[in-house]
Amino acid sequence: MTALPYHLRVARPEEASQLERIGEAAMAMYGFYRLKLSLLKADFTAKLTPGAGHIVVAVTDQDEPVAYCRIRRYGNHLRLHDMFTAPAHNHHGAGRMLLKEAFDIARAEDVSGIYLLTSQNSQLSVPFYERSGFVKPNPETLPKIVQLHMMLGNHNAALATVPGYLPLRAMVKTAPF
Repeated sequence: MTALPYHLRVARPEEASQLERIGEAAMAMYGFYRLKLSLLKADFTAKLTPGAGHIVVAVTDQDEPVAYCRIRRYGNHLRLHDMFTAPAHNHHGAGRMLLKEAFDIARAEDVSGIYLLTSQNSQLSVPFYERSGFVKPNPETLPKIVQLHMMLGNHNAALATVPGYLPLRAMVKTAPF
């Protein structure tokens, strides 16, 4: 098996602008509505504090970030936020590495599941998550906080008015990871 051209590490506060550009480029390529990622910049340091979750980046051998994801615990589940890869680095293993790291964190934190929201029309992200074992959840079997995040993500009337908005799809993977 060929070694992947990336390694993982914790994101650094000074990389906020760079990660913001990765997210914007990925969203433009995937056709996502335009999110205000400047929030990442504003509270990046807070998100790196203990208990605030994880921001993991995939970097090249030159320590150049090419992909990132935020992982946060809610109750007995992890939520995968903002998983984006720079378009030039798609299909080279960075996303797989980040997802494997999320599974490792899930095992270490002994959670019962990981959930996420993605564009329901994405030809890239939905198959990627399905290959990794994520499925459309039965909302009644999920904890209330997970149901709330999924409901808000799928039924936010304000977002529906944004030009280019695409409906979101909830996906979940349960233990074992």
